[in-house]
Amino acid sequence: MDNLNVLIVGCGPAGSSTAQSILEAREDVEVKILERRRRIGFPPRCAGGISKMMTEKLSLDIPKDIIASHVERFRIYSPEGNYFEIDSKEMGVKDLGYVLYRDRFDRWMAEKAHKLGAEIEKGKIWKGNKGDYDILVVADGKPEAERLGVKMRL
Repeated sequence: MDNLNVLIVGCGPAGSSTAQSILEAREDVEVKILERRRRIGFPPRCAGGISKMMTEKLSLDIPKDIIASHVERFRIYSPEGNYFEIDSKEMGVKDLGYVLYRDRFDRWMAEKAHKLGAEIEKGKIWKGNKGDYDILVVADGKPEAERLGVKMRL
């Protein structure tokens, strides 16, 4: 039986975790990840906040050197300026989440995918076709999709 060939565009957390999930689920699969940047995770794409609940759901045992700070309280604002606040002490927990060093986190996730067998090509821009791959996963964000004329739906 031929191997299933998967192309993942984007080596951020979405692309890396997709590769990990596929490689953990099947033995007959080859995964290639294309990353347009030459350095995974640089420059960082967001502030790097993640809830503790999400790390638990995703079974992410994030190394301590990737955690920039612990989140004990946060506020969520409406467009009108109203907000509500969630405090870890009021909820009886130590942390609500973390602020991560996003560049380190992205590299850590990519390394996990690579150790499972994903081939990662840096500095490669996807041209918008599937090629000889059986499955295509586009995980490189809205700006790249818009560049290629792909409509984003939520």
